[in-house]
Amino acid sequence: FADIGFELYPNLVNDGFTLVYNCENNSVRMDIFNLQGSIVLTDNFTDIVHITKKYRVSNFQKGVYMVRITDGSNLITRKLVIK
Repeated sequence: FADIGFELYPNLVNDGFTLVYNCENNSVRMDIFNLQGSIVLTDNFTDIVHITKKYRVSNFQKGVYMVRITDGSNLITRKLVIK
């Protein structure tokens, strides 16, 4: 996914991670799901072409989550591990 500029780091998280995304569309939605399929965090961005944002997840339970980015022309999902 490097060609469309999606980064999520660090992937093994204690309290927070950074999302970096270069948009092909100016409306972007980010969802974090637990493995049961429930959305635990949603964020929406409009009128932008580049996102760099830090998220605190220290209140999340330890485990595996999926981070999904949707920008109208792309749907990308990455795994996030909270330890």
